[in-house]
Amino acid sequence: MINLENEPKTYDAVLGGKSQPLPGSLVLGGLEALKGRLTSPVPQERLKALWETTKYGSKGLDCVIGALQDPQSQVQIAAYKILRQATGVRVEKALKNFNPYPFFQCLYTFENLSCAYGTHAISPDGKRLFVYVYKGLSQAEQGQNCKILCLQWHLNWTKFPNLHWLYPEFLPVHSVCFRNSSPDPINTLVMTPDSRFLAIAGKSDSRLGDTRIDVIDLENMKNIYHFYGHNRGGKKQKNCLAISKNAKILVSGSEDKSAIIWDLARGCQTYTLRGHSQAITALGLSPEGDILATGSQDYTIKLWDVNTGQLLYNIKEHSGAIAVLCISDNGEILVSGDREGSIKVWDVKTGQKKSDLSFPNGAIGSLTLSLDGKLLLCCGTSYWGSPIYIWSLTTGALLTILETTPNQGGEKTSRDRILGITISPDNQMIVTRSYGDLKIWGVP
Repeated sequence: MINLENEPKTYDAVLGGKSQPLPGSLVLGGLEALKGRLTSPVPQERLKALWETTKYGSKGLDCVIGALQDPQSQVQIAAYKILRQATGVRVEKALKNFNPYPFFQCLYTFENLSCAYGTHAISPDGKRLFVYVYKGLSQAEQGQNCKILCLQWHLNWTKFPNLHWLYPEFLPVHSVCFRNSSPDPINTLVMTPDSRFLAIAGKSDSRLGDTRIDVIDLENMKNIYHFYGHNRGGKKQKNCLAISKNAKILVSGSEDKSAIIWDLARGCQTYTLRGHSQAITALGLSPEGDILATGSQDYTIKLWDVNTGQLLYNIKEHSGAIAVLCISDNGEILVSGDREGSIKVWDVKTGQKKSDLSFPNGAIGSLTLSLDGKLLLCCGTSYWGSPIYIWSLTTGALLTILETTPNQGGEKTSRDRILGITISPDNQMIVTRSYGDLKIWGVP
């Protein structure tokens, strides 16, 4: 059977004819003619030809895939966005080998959130963004219950007029400010990725009792547990928290050099872990809550069996206080960052080091792994903002350095310090939380 796909159709303009091509029509020569235009020295001509290849369905995909190597970034971005809406083995392979992160820009800024103490997460389906921040009390409110601001946005992918791709649009779902009866100023908040449970702790200076840790059911906006621990005899202490993805285990670490494992199913303490010679400053908990990593100002990392409370490995290769710990979603990789700017990747099962990564911007402030464990994102502690480094853990290559953008006037301020980083499940969106705002990053 003769293939007539490249023959002129009813609304095609015939090369050499006197009539002008109608909008949306093709020129005689079809896909082969478009391939010629894709080699034009004029970027805008290549871009126009690229959009027209989409009219040829799967047969035009090879042209789009080839445009990923175009010297013009605008053409690369267009090809990438077209392929993001396509399917097939060829498309998956092309996207896997393409690095989109050098093209990431700030797409949205949610300002004036006062995020000094808070937490944020993207839902496992990538369709919702949750933010919980502690709102400090005014002078008139001192002595009353603390306030926690709950924000939620729904991510809607919209096709705007004159655009050939879907664009992320954030629609506010709700904004609720509720009071919690915690007696301490809150400085630590963690939540499960599905935003079902929130755990909070503060700087206790009580001489009579232990630090209180509250676990909140976010669906019903009520406390379900009050845990008490980490007494330092009236001295103020900063706590760190980690909650398992399945919401079965909560762990608290403190300046009293101990970590406590809490069973959320039974609402009780199971083990108190001791062994660090100085304050515990970082925690990493596996998704199933069976392996715990504790990091300390004594420069060491300890891996524990949560079910038995037994120490598995004692790691002593850092030369600075441990600042951040993160365990991959498959529970196989541990990444640690210290206050000297050193990042190390570990095998959780053996406790052996897999690789070192160099971070030239001083102390590690925030660090996270992608859901598939292939990407590592990190930034520093600068009060005037810090670039975000993105590595491939598969190859160890630095994919890009994402420069954070000042809010106003082109000058960075102390409110630009990044306090937390999250990446979406599909690795296509990054959310950063700073003292002053929340930023959404992606391909424009």
